[in-house]
Amino acid sequence: MNRENDIGPYNYVRGGLYNCIVEIPRGSKVKTEYCGHTDSYRVDRISPFPYPVNYGFIPGTLGKDEDPLDVLVVEGEPLPMGSITGCQPAGVLQVIDNGVVDDKVLMVPEWVPGFATLESFGRLWKIDVMDFFKKYKKGVEVIGWRDRTLAEKTIDIAIQDWHSKKSEV
Repeated sequence: MNRENDIGPYNYVRGGLYNCIVEIPRGSKVKTEYCGHTDSYRVDRISPFPYPVNYGFIPGTLGKDEDPLDVLVVEGEPLPMGSITGCQPAGVLQVIDNGVVDDKVLMVPEWVPGFATLESFGRLWKIDVMDFFKKYKKGVEVIGWRDRTLAEKTIDIAIQDWHSKKSEV
């Protein structure tokens, strides 16, 4: 099984949710990335700072950086690497990584009530997450937070781009 191809972006158990696969649990310093060819996770590097949120991707999407679309899954607990969580978008953190758009969609798990919009999150929390991405790697420019509407559009485009690329192969 290849998580990127076989699972897909939509959570069919609950309508209106997207599947998010966790690559890096909240609090970890180990930057791992999913490798679809081997259906495994490889260690990319050790971050000097712990990840402030669970970090992963939406399968069946293609971001502007040619990788699956990045997600920040907001949950107070670290979620296990490889876990699949049905989430809804709340916003998007616009990021440029070495000159390439590398947006991170803020996703809220279905069991976390009351955080369906970007405004639900405190100003200091949003600043802390932005600061993490400014510091964790050289060459990263953080533009700022945008609302749920842009997050949904970002996901829709990433799904279309994935289908376009898949049909080229």
